[in-house]
Amino acid sequence: MRNFTSDKEKLLLIYDGDCPVCRYYCEGLSVNSDACNLELMDFRRDGSWENNLGRSSDNNSTSDYNPDRAILFKRGAHVYQGGEALHQLNKISVHSGVLSRFFSLMFCRSGFSRAIYPAFRWVRDMWLKITKIIK
Repeated sequence: MRNFTSDKEKLLLIYDGDCPVCRYYCEGLSVNSDACNLELMDFRRDGSWENNLGRSSDNNSTSDYNPDRAILFKRGAHVYQGGEALHQLNKISVHSGVLSRFFSLMFCRSGFSRAIYPAFRWVRDMWLKITKIIK
């Protein structure tokens, strides 16, 4: 009998678990579990995120990434951040539900994802300052 779990692509998503927006998006994300295994890592709770991230294929060190400023997604040897990470996640996500479909439209194009990500970050930062969730 063949073990199909070894054939699954291993993916890592590093996010800010103290941010309700980030947490809601990441924990609500649904991917094809037959093809990949997505591990969620809250960088505030798990200090090993840098070890798990390793080096990307373009020889950037982990110091080039800040999960407090942008979501990080590792697929194979590539590390994506911000809008490009959301675009890559969109490509492997199962889109069910109104909100998921809305996000699939927002992040279906790489250039548009990168362009609108700063606006999403700004709204997130303002909301967190107003609610004083993260100081």
